[in-house]
Amino acid sequence: LDFAGSYGRGVLRGVMQYANLRTDWEFLMPPMYSLVSRKFEDHTKMDGVIAMVHAIRSIDRFRKAAVPMVNTARTISAPQLSSVHVPTVLPDDVAVGKMAFDYFVERGFRSFGFCGHPTASWSRLRQDAFAAECEKAGMFFSNAVTADQVPRQWIESLPRPCAILAAND
Repeated sequence: LDFAGSYGRGVLRGVMQYANLRTDWEFLMPPMYSLVSRKFEDHTKMDGVIAMVHAIRSIDRFRKAAVPMVNTARTISAPQLSSVHVPTVLPDDVAVGKMAFDYFVERGFRSFGFCGHPTASWSRLRQDAFAAECEKAGMFFSNAVTADQVPRQWIESLPRPCAILAAND
């Protein structure tokens, strides 16, 4: 899991809450960022892996060792994950978009913006749900789809006050 981002830390919190109900779990968490690539010495000693799978090739070594794995990331397409039969637990991205809209409306906002990633399916799902709620309510909506930097002119063009949902932290 990537503990640098709030999503990875949230996944870990959920796993730890579940683990607190058990007495026979032990966790091994390798360093996330290192100049040297470290691999687990003996995969057969693991009972399971909870991971944010970013590449299909990372599944192979655990599969060969018959170690069960659960994926918690949507960085690989749904068809790819389905084809390799990796159980996956993900947020409901449509619900995220709807919840954000409700949250902002309850605080009095009537103009909305969304800033998201152009190719990430989870970002598009959040954007589409957020935009649909705005449209349903007849409220202003604009979006910036960018992988890196949000265009200043887009931000300046938004009516004030405006609530902006970022696709992620």
